[in-house]
Amino acid sequence: MAAVLASCFADQFTRLGGVNYVELGMYHDSTGPLLVTLQRQEGKTPGALVEELRAEVACLKERLQYQPA
Repeated sequence: MAAVLASCFADQFTRLGGVNYVELGMYHDSTGPLLVTLQRQEGKTPGALVEELRAEVACLKERLQYQPA
């Protein structure tokens, strides 16, 4: 069963253009909406990517001497 799931998830990852991770939205009557995140094991989590981007934005704002309106 695990091999079948792995094959199905790998196909979805490729079809959706996954580079680091993809999210699959699903619905089941007994649980309601579900979100499955597929991530490459060596890749970064979505949260880690967001944190890196936030740090980069902060650095760029500082370099531009950003003044909020």
